[in-house]
Amino acid sequence: MTSSGGFESGDALGRYETAKSIAAGKGGALAADRPLNTLVMGKNGNWFVAYGPLQALVMTPLVWATSRVPLPPSKIDSINRSAYSLIFLPALGALTLLLIFLALREMKFSEASSVFAALAIALTTPFWHYARSAQEENLVAFGYAVWLW
Repeated sequence: MTSSGGFESGDALGRYETAKSIAAGKGGALAADRPLNTLVMGKNGNWFVAYGPLQALVMTPLVWATSRVPLPPSKIDSINRSAYSLIFLPALGALTLLLIFLALREMKFSEASSVFAALAIALTTPFWHYARSAQEENLVAFGYAVWLW
């Protein structure tokens, strides 16, 4: 809840811009003059962010839906960034921790040990920082938690 409501890294902004490109039907291609780090040129001459597309694909449905709302693009960007950094991604992080807890309980660990492990992951790793700053590690952790459970 201490997040600014915006993306806190250039990586996250690149993923968001990629989602906007996908939602607009451009396949993730970005303008070369965008102030994004790690732009790379594809075989077809288009520019792309070098990071994997998983987070951008997760962002795309909301970006597509809000692009149809009759508001200025800056307002839509604020709505999307706030929704992802303050609501959606932290909720996914909380769900991941719940799945870890449930998986440990399923493996017959005690309730106290399971709570301790989930809290240790949440509080002693970059887990929450990644959860609120749109990094793909949080989605990978979710996938592992589903698999583990």
